[in-house]
Amino acid sequence: MAPFDVIRRAPWNQPQSPPIVNVTTMLNPEELRMLRWLTSSYYVGEGAIVDGGCFLGGSTAALAQGLRDVGSTHKIDSYDLFVADEESAASHGRGKFIAGSNIRPLFDANIAAYADLVTVHHGDILQHPWNGRPIEILFVDVAKTVAINDMLISTMFTSFIPNRSIVIQQDYLHYYLPWIHITMEKLVDHFSYLADTGYNSVIFGVTKAISKSDAERAQWPNLSVTERIELMDRAIARWTGAKRDYLIWAKSAYDLTEKAESRFIPGREFRPPKAPLVRRVLGRVRRMIVP
Repeated sequence: MAPFDVIRRAPWNQPQSPPIVNVTTMLNPEELRMLRWLTSSYYVGEGAIVDGGCFLGGSTAALAQGLRDVGSTHKIDSYDLFVADEESAASHGRGKFIAGSNIRPLFDANIAAYADLVTVHHGDILQHPWNGRPIEILFVDVAKTVAINDMLISTMFTSFIPNRSIVIQQDYLHYYLPWIHITMEKLVDHFSYLADTGYNSVIFGVTKAISKSDAERAQWPNLSVTERIELMDRAIARWTGAKRDYLIWAKSAYDLTEKAESRFIPGREFRPPKAPLVRRVLGRVRRMIVP
């Protein structure tokens, strides 16, 4: 059996799958099960485990619990700014933190049982470049800007192990951050779609090494506006139903014409309409932006 075949069956959804880790998180239950399964049942130690964007520790705890399940002492490299933004404070603050708060103490408390398995990189990830070690599992929930995404491409994507490495793009099935979809389409010859969690995460297997020149060509400033739009439309065409709608909205919410960045268009925040109107509103957006 090829290494990726078992992932395509999403075995973390089997009835006997262990319960999810109980940590406040923005991840959905399937994502937590998937991360735990990857480190307990797929990971063999050929490369690093990178936890990019750990927030309060949900992804970290799930990855670490998988290692603990099999008695592994491999360490997870976890990255976060550990400063709460307005969205996370509104949805998960619950009196514990507000926008601008340092959430590192909450993270430390949540992963205390796994502290021996985690190396924390606290601060702006742009100031913590990857050290070049091979990467076997990369969880990406940190590509919130074009600059960060480009840094991941140039430093981490070039550290993948063909036919072994896994990339989880946590913001792929979401209403924002179109550079993620554009990146994965630009590098489509290097990846194979394996599975997704319904919303949020899409899991890709690395099928071909990404060279420095490959990474350079995928950098945002090196993509023409026409190519960005073509790549985004190609990504949209791969999906149907609600999953397709996520990408359609992401395309409509950002300015894809800027040279070095892609800024959010004011007023394009996604506010889910009442259920009977959802398809009508998204259909209107689709007609406006999808050829």
